Amino acid sequence: MFSHLDEKGALSMVDVTEKTVSLRTAVTSGEILLSPSTLEKISLNSVAKGSVLEAARAGGFLGAKHLPFVVPLTHTLTVEHIKISFRFLPDRIVAFVLVRTHGRTGVEMEALFSLLSSLATVYDMVKAFDKGAAIVNCRLLLKEGGKSGLFTNFSQEEGLTLKSEAGLSHLLSQGEEVLSW
Repeated sequence: MFSHLDEKGALSMVDVTEKTVSLRTAVTSGEILLSPSTLEKISLNSVAKGSVLEAARAGGFLGAKHLPFVVPLTHTLTVEHIKISFRFLPDRIVAFVLVRTHGRTGVEMEALFSLLSSLATVYDMVKAFDKGAAIVNCRLLLKEGGKSGLFTNFSQEEGLTLKSEAGLSHLLSQGEEVLSW
């Protein structure tokens, strides 16, 4: 049986009241394909609407905070930390989102929705002059916390490495980056 359905097939929010509160962490990544001229405008901060990446960060923050209003069976969580960073490649911008909180359920959906909101904000700011912009390759890179422990979904061939196998909680408590890229 699916966890979001009761015995009669009706939708039901998963009961997490018996789960232990722990530090929950999720990191997502995604890309937006852009023309070279658009990438140059963004990197020079010369888009007429304003700073594309700062607007994208704000969009990402709002996305994580407002997830339960859009995805109805997610739990309402207090998001305690969000970090959004961007990396320019020759034909795209790669976004990385880290979300942390103490809770009874994971923050994967908050991290994913933050990522999508951030990339959609970039799209919105460039759509007038880059009709071919495309959001691609959005995924969970890693999560930690709760009963399932550490989950990773990337390889060194992608240029991503976990800085320590000791676990994310220690790294985050030290204020270090979780991934190097």
